[in-house]
Amino acid sequence: MRIFALELDNDIKGIERRKAYIEGLIEKLPKPDIVVLPEIAICSYMASQKIWKLADDCSRDASQWTVSIAKNICEFPHNVGEFFI
Repeated sequence: MRIFALELDNDIKGIERRKAYIEGLIEKLPKPDIVVLPEIAICSYMASQKIWKLADDCSRDASQWTVSIAKNICEFPHNVGEFFI
């Protein structure tokens, strides 16, 4: 099993820019089985209350985005989403 934990550049700001950045990193991985991202990976860390403007209601956007990426790299897309925590 190939497990990758990604360290992200938090100077990249903006939800769509960060998603594209993370997707680019994942695309470069050689046949990952599991990819681990840090918490708040999509919106980045901010040392202020501004982070709440980027809140994802019940993680809907993050969940959909994660499943779509998994389907792109997974050999068995019918299993995607079974192991979300």
